[in-house]
Amino acid sequence: MNRRVWVCIGSIVWLGLLAGRARAQIAASGVGSVPIAAKNAVDASAYRSQIQDFVESQVSALTGEDPIAQKAAREKLISECTGGATPSYLDNYALVIDAVATDILKRNPSLRVRLNVAVLVNEVGRSSRSKALEGSVLILINDPAEPVALRGMESAKPVIAAVVSKPQTAAGDKLMNAILPAVKKHDKSGFIAAEGYRALIPEDNLPPTDLADIDPVVLGPILDILNYRISLYTTGIPDNPSAETDVPTFLYRSYKNAAPALQHRIVQTLVDLICVAGQQAPAAPKDEIDEVIQTLNYAAAALTANNPNLDTSLDFITHLNKGIPGSVIAQKAATVYDLLKPRFPFLQPPPAVTPGPAPSTKSEK
Repeated sequence: MNRRVWVCIGSIVWLGLLAGRARAQIAASGVGSVPIAAKNAVDASAYRSQIQDFVESQVSALTGEDPIAQKAAREKLISECTGGATPSYLDNYALVIDAVATDILKRNPSLRVRLNVAVLVNEVGRSSRSKALEGSVLILINDPAEPVALRGMESAKPVIAAVVSKPQTAAGDKLMNAILPAVKKHDKSGFIAAEGYRALIPEDNLPPTDLADIDPVVLGPILDILNYRISLYTTGIPDNPSAETDVPTFLYRSYKNAAPALQHRIVQTLVDLICVAGQQAPAAPKDEIDEVIQTLNYAAAALTANNPNLDTSLDFITHLNKGIPGSVIAQKAATVYDLLKPRFPFLQPPPAVTPGPAPSTKSEK
């Protein structure tokens, strides 16, 4: 069974949704809800203590041993941060949730508690889109358990969106700079790498003027993750090669917003990706080689679209078809650097590749 399926199943079990030992339905105890006046307040800071009282009234159930009580407390906390409230309320609510979640996580409770907190922070982040959750998200993305860290990476996206909404002050943000180290910490999880990319890639539906300011801020961290993943490709096929599938599309779209030095880095990284990942194609298992091919297709297409002088030079990569043998892909990919060096004099040779072990020929059960 696919490893991510096991991760998802494990998450559900730990969250207590299928816990047979749980008691029958019970209600989370504590303060009933946050006052409506707080949710409608233009300045909700005056209601901070009431928000605090409500959130803290759920902590005992959220961190207890009863899975049903934990779920009820988590959902009650999420329900008080929904659409219709003022931005000030959402920000103040996120601030309180962050402080409480950070305190719980620092106590290093059980995996089930950490997962519940991760789900809570993720949902509050989706609703509030507040930078105030940054502290708890920083802890979550570094959790040693993959299911928790995966939720943490999902939670990072709305927080980073809030950070880069003010691009002039976004450079050097702690969370943005923490994504790569967290990906490296979970080097065996390509799914965390994929969420790391998604956390940093801006939404396409933003106004072009906003993207022109935001893209240069996030391009560096995204290329850092991609270069790290390329380093894993130098010795074999890393976990979840589909993690890179969407990245070339973003690099194509953002290319026009990048300064020349950053454009050069985009070209270098895409060439490295094609050369290194392509040469490892013979090591790709049957269920992953199509993902590698798709990534190579998109990388070559991004290079061609942003550099019309290439014309049809990379068609032999752009038009790689599913089912082509890995050995043929490797031969084609190995020629890309020499082909493009005259067009891009700044290009450096791609990282050296040590061929990975051939995939097992045993049939999967």
